[in-house]
Amino acid sequence: MIVKLTMEQIDDVYYGNGLIVNEEKWMFVEQTFNNVLTDRKDGKYEHYIYKRLSDNKFFMITLYFEKYGADSYGYHVHFQDGIAREVKEESVTKTVWVEV
Repeated sequence: MIVKLTMEQIDDVYYGNGLIVNEEKWMFVEQTFNNVLTDRKDGKYEHYIYKRLSDNKFFMITLYFEKYGADSYGYHVHFQDGIAREVKEESVTKTVWVEV
């Protein structure tokens, strides 16, 4: 399931003002960032997870931050596609070998 968001709602996500969609408050769950898979030379993606309280479904909103100027200048947020995508949490087991 996808939910279309407005630019104002994306701004609320970016500024941490809370998110209201169709007059319903969504609860912020977590933000993922500094992920090696999402960092690029010219910018980075950050993913925000929200929970819709009426049905306990989770949605991911992705923002793209474009790098501008020198490395010390920072990032400028860009509006991606304005879509909140339904997601679910899955646990992954990782096996590693360590010296004994």
